[in-house]
Formats: sequence, structure tokens, C-alpha cells
Amino acid sequence: MINVLLADDHELVREGIKQLLNGAKDIDVIVEASNGAEAVSKYRQFHTDIVILDISMPVLDGLEAAKQIMAEDPKAKILILTVHPEEQYAVRALKAGARGYITKGTTAKELYRAVRMVAHGQRYLSEGGQPSILTQLLDPKISLSPVQRLSDRELQVLRLIAEGVKTSEIARTLRLNTKTVETYRTRLMNKLDLKTNAALVLFAQRNGFV
Repeated sequence: MINVLLADDHELVREGIKQLLNGAKDIDVIVEASNGAEAVSKYRQFHTDIVILDISMPVLDGLEAAKQIMAEDPKAKILILTVHPEEQYAVRALKAGARGYITKGTTAKELYRAVRMVAHGQRYLSEGGQPSILTQLLDPKISLSPVQRLSDRELQVLRLIAEGVKTSEIARTLRLNTKTVETYRTRLMNKLDLKTNAALVLFAQRNGFV
């Protein structure tokens, strides 16, 4: 039996994924988390065979949660399950320690396959996402998009700004001071060649970060 820790901040989504996974005879969701920090804590307690993480979660997002879990247990097996397409986050997730990346638009059959492969130490990338992921990983000279040139922290700040989170709350969430958050905001505008906060929010919306 493959024991699963499932982390997603939307209770209804989490319940649906749980029921789907428990429909397989060899997969059992034994513990759940509603944010990244809770996922790290629950993994520390249960050491499940596999951790399934969403990316957009409060307190810690999926990338930071993956990094912390891997820092504590380099043998941990992590699968990212998210709405974000592979070109946005997959390479970042793999570099953070995840062994697989799959989107929520997948079929139950593919999800089962991903869980089984990752739980047994293999890597899993969906067929549709493989070309862009492998190109980014294997060709360091590739011309990166503006989003791909952002650091993980810059991407976190971008998403939170676009969600309407205040600077002070972003600082608390990411454990930064407000001045540092403003510095990241300025960097984002410079890297993305945007002039206003409204333009930053619109960019994030158009690129599927909110």
C-alpha cells in the first residue's frame, strides 16, 4: 500500500483528490494538510511513502514546502499536483526536489500512474509537458521567458501581489520585512518591464498565476 500525504489549501478540491486516490486499491491518503507549513510538519510526523503538494498554498507554497521536506529527508518522494502548466513551474519544482509534476486537468489513470512511479523512486512528467521541461533542463542557452527569469521568491511575491495581499501580510507570510517586499516588487517591475502595480497584477492574471 502506498501511503500518501496530500496537501492542498482548498478543502473541496482536497476531498475530491482524496476520494479519487483512495479509489485505487494500492493507494491510501492517510494524512492531509491545508498549507505548506502544515505539510512539512505532517511529513515530519508521518514520513509517508509520497507527498502530493499543490503549489499555490498559504504560509508556505508547494516549492518552499518541497525544499524544506527534502532538506530534512533527501529520500522523500514528492509529486506536485497543480493547476499551473508545466512551463511555469515544473523545472522549479524538479530543482526543489520533486520527482514528478502533473496538472489537475489530468485523468485518474495518469494520476495513479504518477503516484505509483514517484512512490517507487521514479520520475514522472506528463507527455504533454515533457518537451518544454526537457528543453529548459537540457539547453542552458535557451532564451528564457520573462517569467522563467524570475527567482522563486520573486514569483512568490508576484503571485501574492496579484491576489491582492497587502505588503505587510506578504512580509509576514514570507517572513520578510516590508522593505524587502518592496524591493522585490521593484525588481519584478524592472524584470518584466512594467510601470505600475496594476500592470503587475494584470500580467500575473494573463499568465495564469491567479
